[in-house]
Amino acid sequence: MAHNPPKSAPPSSWFNHLRELANSKNRVNWDIGDALVQGELVYKITYRAANEATGIDPRELRDIASVARRVQLSVRTDKLSWSHHREVAALDASEQVRWLAAAGAKEPPMTLRKLRDAIRVRRKTRSVSMLLSRVWRHIRAAAEVADRRGWCGNH
Repeated sequence: MAHNPPKSAPPSSWFNHLRELANSKNRVNWDIGDALVQGELVYKITYRAANEATGIDPRELRDIASVARRVQLSVRTDKLSWSHHREVAALDASEQVRWLAAAGAKEPPMTLRKLRDAIRVRRKTRSVSMLLSRVWRHIRAAAEVADRRGWCGNH
């Protein structure tokens, strides 16, 4: 049975206890993920074998290991949840650092939903910007061809 603060304790004790539990869950996910990565590399352990040892669904194990593999120890921060790290795991290391620093700089830290939305907006903005850049390149190239062939009406 889990240890809970006494019922006579102030609500702040309960919230502190809840934060400690959440932090320990984050640490457990990192510990499991790092152990899975090591198990794959050193012992050639499969997710099915890890599932039999832990009772954790193989898909969840694969996800935990993927985040541990992609988010290096030097990038991880205790200030944010494991789920925040999972959200940035697909990004390159410099982007992970940037987003985690931005999310952790706020007090309280940025929620997972706000981080996810901010990353999504940034991706869309970058995609539109890249598309516009390509369109302008094609327009300039077409204008150069038209100019060389005398189609621009500069008589």
